[in-house]
Amino acid sequence: SEDVVSMGSSGINAEYGYSDSGLFGLSVSGHAEEIGGLLKSSVGVIAGLLNGISDEELQRAKNKFKLELILERDSVGGMLRHAGIESLGAGSPSTASQLCAVVDTLTSEDVVSMAKYVSKTSPILVSHGNGEHMPHPSDLQ
Repeated sequence: SEDVVSMGSSGINAEYGYSDSGLFGLSVSGHAEEIGGLLKSSVGVIAGLLNGISDEELQRAKNKFKLELILERDSVGGMLRHAGIESLGAGSPSTASQLCAVVDTLTSEDVVSMAKYVSKTSPILVSHGNGEHMPHPSDLQ
């Protein structure tokens, strides 16, 4: 929620899928005093996805993600970095067009399914810096 995130706070996610399992990560940055609220808000967003999302929200998210995919590959350095990562993970690099086509196939059911999967797992918290205000994992479920 926007009331929790102040200037200087941010969040990103990462997903590393494998044929038989996967790893979903959420990385947040913020001032030590705000980190508990930021984490709780982030977990709340994922929990909110269990109820589904509108077609408009899904399309907006897809468009934003596709823009990120394109912009990440907009420089020679970005293209080389992603070509290396994708070659290691998938055996060969993908073009931005190929990745955008995959994003276009995502459905609201896919979002709910992923939210259910992520919500069933216990969070693992790692702190870099002042962890004084870091919530206990059980406080996030």
